[in-house]
Amino acid sequence: MVKLEKIKRACQITDLAFAYILPKIKLGISERKLAKGIEAFMKDNGAGIAFPTIVAFGDHTSSVHHPTDKRVLKGRGVFIMLDFGARYKSYCSDMTRTLFLGKASSKQKEIYRVVLKAQQKAVDYIKDQIKNGNQIKVAEVDMWARQYILDKGFPTIPHSVGHGVGKKVHEKPKISYKSREILKPRTPFTIEPGIYIKGFGGVRIEDVYIIEDKWVKQLTKSPKELIEI
Repeated sequence: MVKLEKIKRACQITDLAFAYILPKIKLGISERKLAKGIEAFMKDNGAGIAFPTIVAFGDHTSSVHHPTDKRVLKGRGVFIMLDFGARYKSYCSDMTRTLFLGKASSKQKEIYRVVLKAQQKAVDYIKDQIKNGNQIKVAEVDMWARQYILDKGFPTIPHSVGHGVGKKVHEKPKISYKSREILKPRTPFTIEPGIYIKGFGGVRIEDVYIIEDKWVKQLTKSPKELIEI
């Protein structure tokens, strides 16, 4: 099994883990228990974990890489962030989904819409460059997402908009506005814009993509419509 097939399988297992864990997200469950459930599912399905699973509730989601702890899910209109990935035969996946316990507020919905649109802006830039036969500058991929978030009045993304994925979950290219690298075909990469507001919460949406057969394909395919549990 070649490298790309292994990464695609890692992404499939990640998607299966998301579908498995959704019904488990209920009042009273802890961040740690959800994380363990995700990791156990991936191991039961022939994969390891690409990195320690991040589960964040409430204002913990305003931290880019929150260390999963004992916080229990309670209340309504609560942010829930899941950032995890499978490792299949040494190759990784990486996906983030943000959802809500109960009905999201208008502000939460707006943040979610902006992040989702920012991700699509970056993907659309890549598609346009492929269509026109141009090189894909990772700095531009970053800036299409970053600038959209800024234009909507939110803080800048405090991390790069993406990264390569392979045997390590973070590989080259680093998809940053500071980078001069070019995005090449058959190199798996993530796009993961986010908005983080201290004391309130945050949204990040992350998927793995690849340029293949003269097009950009999304390898992690879990739903991205706003989910209210």
